[in-house]
Amino acid sequence: MIGGTGRLGAGMALVGAMTLAAAQQPPAAPQLDQVLQLEECLNRVDATAMQDLEARSEQAQEAVRALCAAGDREGAEKRAAAFARELAASREMLLVRDCGEMARQMFAALPPNARATQDPAFETGHVCDSEE
Repeated sequence: MIGGTGRLGAGMALVGAMTLAAAQQPPAAPQLDQVLQLEECLNRVDATAMQDLEARSEQAQEAVRALCAAGDREGAEKRAAAFARELAASREMLLVRDCGEMARQMFAALPPNARATQDPAFETGHVCDSEE
């Protein structure tokens, strides 16, 4: 998927994990405040707008697949890049980016054993060569 609500769900899961991690450590009001701020940030994301973005993402993905299947790798790259720019400029994705930055900062403060590994879905490559 080029984009979608899965990332928002992952953000909410991160809030839950961080809340649990914070609960397992001595009380730290700043940590709890950060978790609450992140939760507030994620709550500002409009779920209906995210569903619309996900539907448009699926349409763009289908268009890219069709271009790849037709051998138009350059056209597929252009279509994917155009949608990525549109997605990046959307209000909801800007909010998600801001919440993600907040989560990244919180994540960096977690003990190493509480951190997950990099998601392989974010590896670089050509849009036509992905398995999804």
